[in-house]
Amino acid sequence: MYSLVLQDWVTISGVGTSSVIETEQDWLDMTPFQDLVAWIDVRDATSGTTIFLETAPSRDDNLFVSMNTGGYALNPIVSATPLVASLLMGQATVPIAALLRWRIAGVIGTWSTTFRILVSGNAPGLDLSSAAQAPSPSSAMMSSSTLASMSK
Repeated sequence: MYSLVLQDWVTISGVGTSSVIETEQDWLDMTPFQDLVAWIDVRDATSGTTIFLETAPSRDDNLFVSMNTGGYALNPIVSATPLVASLLMGQATVPIAALLRWRIAGVIGTWSTTFRILVSGNAPGLDLSSAAQAPSPSSAMMSSSTLASMSK
């Protein structure tokens, strides 16, 4: 398993049922991976919101679909334990495609949520141990661009 940061700590706010989509430059290239586990760590939520982990085979916005039906409700009562979403190839509503992003949607009124998302991906057959200065899976988080450059 290789660990990646999908979103570092951020506060997102909106009004009503508006949605906010992760900036395109921060989408993760998940091409080598077939299984995904995400840790959604929420530290502040002023009103109910729902977060969706979305995947697509290309950067076309209309191709992104949620990997789980209904998303994950982020309740105003914040837990010290992150929400762990297991999105394995054989169990996810939609398995991981080439790209991964998040989308957060409000429910009603003015809302705000502070969160981060860490992901681990399983890439059978991907061996980064021989790549120059390749971190081991148990070392620090890798960016998708680092992973992409090492897997070539």
